[in-house]
Amino acid sequence: MKAIFGPNTQRILDLLVDVRELSAEQIDLVTDTWKQASDLDRAAAWARLLRASADDERYAVLAAADAARSTAMEVARKLRKTDWSFWAAASDAAAAMTADDLADSDYETLIGPLAEVVPPLAPVGSDRGGYKVPTQARRSTSQRQGQHAQAGRSTRQRQAQQSHRG
Repeated sequence: MKAIFGPNTQRILDLLVDVRELSAEQIDLVTDTWKQASDLDRAAAWARLLRASADDERYAVLAAADAARSTAMEVARKLRKTDWSFWAAASDAAAAMTADDLADSDYETLIGPLAEVVPPLAPVGSDRGGYKVPTQARRSTSQRQGQHAQAGRSTRQRQAQQSHRG
């Protein structure tokens, strides 16, 4: 496998899987936390992250951020959560996880909102090793199936309403 996200590719892939498991309530918490953070601090962290990255590492950072944003958009759409702050938080977190030489304060700024629902993302000392989403932070299989079934019913209801109008 080619390490498209640099040496931390497996961590980013794990994050993408875990983002898919978040519930609507967890997305709301991430969104609220992201909005409470300082826009200037976040912009400064991104600037330092990109300025300190070599060209090949910068590609990995941006690729990870894009993959996380796309995954978050897909999850949010399925759960009918339209606030783009969730997508931005996922993007920020993946970028921070990809960079190797990011100051702890910048790492915390970028990872913080997603760490609200995935606590192991928060750094412990200087160790930013792997993480595992706690069981209670994941939607259960029955919750996922129920949400998919509800989305299917809603789609059928809209189609039936449209056919009655036409």
